[in-house]
Amino acid sequence: MSYTLIIHPKATKELENSVIWYEERSEGLGKRFLAAVNRQVLEIATYPQRYPLKHKNYREVGIDIFPFIIVYQILDDGQTILITYIFHNKQSPKRKYLR
Repeated sequence: MSYTLIIHPKATKELENSVIWYEERSEGLGKRFLAAVNRQVLEIATYPQRYPLKHKNYREVGIDIFPFIIVYQILDDGQTILITYIFHNKQSPKRKYLR
């Protein structure tokens, strides 16, 4: 089955800010972070139901090596995946299901 992938604009901004933050700490680290996120997004797009429901219809998957998770939903049409957060684990966990 082919899925449509949508990334919430705020999730895109969170990703951009995190890439910049990592790159400022160590050259190339932001690129490694982005590559790790892209691997997980590809995994989600290929096998969206692989990861269990965590809260209502939200699912989440960790990002290798980095303290982030990707929070996403499979929308009611069953063919659209919405990535709602690129979420740092130090944030309040209650926030990750508010979009």
